[in-house]
Amino acid sequence: MFINETHSTNDLLKKMSATERLEEYYAIRTDYQSAGKGQQGAKWESEKGKNLLVSILLYPNELEKKHPFRLTQLFTVATIQALQVVEPEQTCSIKWPNDIYCGDKKLAGILIENVLSEDGIEKSVLGMGLNVNQIVFSETLPNPISLQLLTQKTYDIDNILDNIVAELKKIRQMDDAELKSIYLSHLYRRDGFYPYVEIPVTADPMTIAKTNMEGAFNAKIVDIKPDGEIELEKENNERKIYHFKQIKYIIL
Repeated sequence: MFINETHSTNDLLKKMSATERLEEYYAIRTDYQSAGKGQQGAKWESEKGKNLLVSILLYPNELEKKHPFRLTQLFTVATIQALQVVEPEQTCSIKWPNDIYCGDKKLAGILIENVLSEDGIEKSVLGMGLNVNQIVFSETLPNPISLQLLTQKTYDIDNILDNIVAELKKIRQMDDAELKSIYLSHLYRRDGFYPYVEIPVTADPMTIAKTNMEGAFNAKIVDIKPDGEIELEKENNERKIYHFKQIKYIIL
């Protein structure tokens, strides 16, 4: 389904699916969101008609209900592999847990929202904002990039969406071990030591304290746990596991 403008494709799809049984992989795409959102309440900015703003409906199977982070792995890997089909000359990666990067710049953000029932997750809404043909970005955004800025080519947004859905259907047949292996292989800064800094979380779990860059350390990615935590190993061989928003990449 395409709609010219909406407040949020995630919110609209949740509302529609609450009143009727929509088929799996039902997608809502829009040219503009007046209230697009990202992780932890962040706002997603996008120029009208230039980018892929979409939400896709899934009905999680038992494996996905048991390990909801599998949905993040599915969607990010599907996006990476779809981009390889659309633009094979570009190498993009997954910045843990769910951003899509090309080099050190952000190409896409993902927000997965689950609707719960007595049996666990009833349905999942996979939301994405992917920068496609936009070439001018707000100076308030830290490190945006688009496909057009990378290649100086214009892209068919619906074609990109079709490829993502096709990859999602295919990858969903993988078992946990195979999916995890592919996810790890596509991780941003997968090999070698890079700088990180811990982020103290305030008493309010939705509020992140201001990052203090003191105490930064070099570490390498060791593993991603079934619930999505990342395990890092410092240069002194000390290992530690972090939840989302407890650790920050330092991009120089």
